[in-house]
Amino acid sequence: MTDLLAKLAAVFVEPAPEAGPQRRRRVAVTPPAPCVGVIASPRHALPVGAAVALVVARSVRARRALLCTWPPGDWAAPALQAPAGAGARRLRRSLAARGIDTTATGSLVRTLLPDAPEDAVATAERALAAAAAPAVLVLAGARPEILDELLLTQDAIVVAADPEADRCVVDLAVATLNARHPVVSACSLPLGPLGRALAAAGVTAPLGANRPLAPVLEAVT
Repeated sequence: MTDLLAKLAAVFVEPAPEAGPQRRRRVAVTPPAPCVGVIASPRHALPVGAAVALVVARSVRARRALLCTWPPGDWAAPALQAPAGAGARRLRRSLAARGIDTTATGSLVRTLLPDAPEDAVATAERALAAAAAPAVLVLAGARPEILDELLLTQDAIVVAADPEADRCVVDLAVATLNARHPVVSACSLPLGPLGRALAAAGVTAPLGANRPLAPVLEAVT
């Protein structure tokens, strides 16, 4: 009786198709955004850090970049303010929603880290984790060990060469950091007065900046 019912059902009901081999769906994984540390004298820290951020962002085709600066001071205020781009405005709103104060100019979003080293590290870690954009940590002048530890977590480190300073100081800094990090390079960017202003305002990186930053770009792209 059961066989008879099954034959009758087959006349009126279309049998379900046999399940074929299941295809595995590929899930795209977004690589983490590159983070670079920059150490420089206060006079050169902002334009050099901004130029590095713009070059790295350009290399990964990002329209925004984050700049975390320490310590607070007049050196971290750009002489020129440019209208913030759409990407920078979105990043600024995203960080503001997390309680991180920032300003945006051109393609850059800047956050001034607190003076206290422990607070600076905590704020920088929150901002870097939330940014989902290329980021540069700029440390100007002498720094405590806790900030060195934060510096060493970056993908690459740039030691900005001051044209007016003793080259031996730069070489010593590079050698010291090289013992603790695989990608450390000295860098002297071609920054005239206009180039400094445009870079600090997040407008454009100086021409010819890619070549001195080649080791950094190789490490982060």
